Amino acid sequence: MNRQRIFLFLLVTFSAPILSSGGAIGALRPEKDAEGQSAEEEATARGLGASAASVYGREHGLSVAGYGEMLYEDFAAKDEAGASVDEPSKLDFLRAILYVGYRFDERFLFNSGIGFDQASAEGAGATTLEFAYVEYMVNEHLSVRGGRLLVPMGLVNEFHEPDAFIGAKRSETEQRIIPTTWGENGLGFLGSFGSLHYRAYLLEGLDARGFGPSGIRGGRQKGGQGMASDWAGVVRVDITPIPGVLAGISLYRGGADHGAITDAEGKGVGVTTTIYEAHAQIQLSGFELRGLFATARVSNVARLDAALELEPGETVGEEMFGSLLQLTYDVFSLVPSTGMRLSPFVRYEFVDTHQRVPHGFAPDPAQEVRLLTFGIAFLPIEDVVLEGEYQLVTKGDASGVDQFNLALGYSF
Repeated sequence: MNRQRIFLFLLVTFSAPILSSGGAIGALRPEKDAEGQSAEEEATARGLGASAASVYGREHGLSVAGYGEMLYEDFAAKDEAGASVDEPSKLDFLRAILYVGYRFDERFLFNSGIGFDQASAEGAGATTLEFAYVEYMVNEHLSVRGGRLLVPMGLVNEFHEPDAFIGAKRSETEQRIIPTTWGENGLGFLGSFGSLHYRAYLLEGLDARGFGPSGIRGGRQKGGQGMASDWAGVVRVDITPIPGVLAGISLYRGGADHGAITDAEGKGVGVTTTIYEAHAQIQLSGFELRGLFATARVSNVARLDAALELEPGETVGEEMFGSLLQLTYDVFSLVPSTGMRLSPFVRYEFVDTHQRVPHGFAPDPAQEVRLLTFGIAFLPIEDVVLEGEYQLVTKGDASGVDQFNLALGYSF
């Protein structure tokens, strides 16, 4: 299959409306009226996408919303070194999530995200509980939230509906350093003071038995029968000084062994995980610029490797780093009355989950990855998105394989 021709076809097809009706804009959703903008700003302050925050718009009773996404992946026939690659194309209905909430009264509500990953609860698929919590709203400055909570880090983990971010696939940085979608059981506080928004949670810690050379993603707990001998704290602060500008930082730190990891002598191996990140987003005149830098650190890795019986080349990284910079332009910003969006974008990423490894271990160069992604997103209406992208992948061991991705997503 000629991926370049397919991608060129998509560019021409999606660009055709511009020739007849002008250009376009924005954030991932089209601009709304003043009331709509207010609702979306409130959702952002609460760490939720617009669909996930539906229950907050009700005075009483049940709310139902959701999202889903399907992804097609096609891989190059050779890697960057010219070696043949036999990677079959994939078509995967990644997830279908149903948001169910209930507003009890002015102050109490329940909110949840429940669904299926990989389309089925059998085989490789799984029933998922993204989040499920009860919230008590004291006032605009303070709310108390308890249950399964989305970890408030990065640009995508809390705002992961397909029409809330650009790209057919989530970035590698926000999969391997910040393991989206990432939720844990716990409780905490959130609120706003003018343009400053905060969230502070106490959560069950990660499970280091799931850590590996590609990162900490396997250490997420699933919500059921979770281990809670070790706890973690996470704090996020965002500021929105003017419309269209957001900047923030977050810090996560906590134990990840739960007393369940022992060495050959039966002694406990204590593991602490620290993640910190800074993020920013600027939207202006149809342009959107996003940036993110994230670092994860794991303590006592040499003993953890021994306890998990990992081979030298399979070590967990002591320090992992990821960054991305993305520029998007919505050509229909020139004709906002169309209600559509057509957004070419380019994203550069650098990810290295072996930025530092224990003394005596050699880093795996395959874990050092650079990605340059070119793509386009088309929203014919506010809540449906079709995205195509081509990724140029470079790895430290020259094993990178380019790929073409096509995604269909919806939210309601």
